[in-house]
Amino acid sequence: MLRSETIMLKSSVLKTLKERPIAMSSILLLEDTYHLLRLYTRSLVWAGHKVKPSMSVDASLDIFGHVQFDLIISDLRVGSYSVERLIKRLKQLQDGGTPVLIISAHLDSYYGLCEENGLHNLLAKPFENHVLLDTVTEILGRYCKSGS
Repeated sequence: MLRSETIMLKSSVLKTLKERPIAMSSILLLEDTYHLLRLYTRSLVWAGHKVKPSMSVDASLDIFGHVQFDLIISDLRVGSYSVERLIKRLKQLQDGGTPVLIISAHLDSYYGLCEENGLHNLLAKPFENHVLLDTVTEILGRYCKSGS
């Protein structure tokens, strides 16, 4: 990441933080594009969250089996892992009490499948950092109010 990109990212995150404080939450982040994984991780960490980044579905699910998370953020197309299989697994995790945010450039193709599996927290790529942070804050706020 270039220095100017880092400064712009910090500026965007700091502006968002001034508008609404965030309590630290533990987030599992699944993204197989390295530069996006770094960008999202930095944004969330600078916003005060504890983030466990992963580029592998199997590694993420293994981590989830040992650590409790407040939120799972996942891309839909991750390596050669089946999108349908990933959606079903994320639904199981959400039904178990952990909210899921789907981030994907392919939501138009999988929107119906996500909806019918009860995955309603969807964010289409590309998006700006403040949109990610606002969405995370909204989901965590809703989840905490509904009986976390």
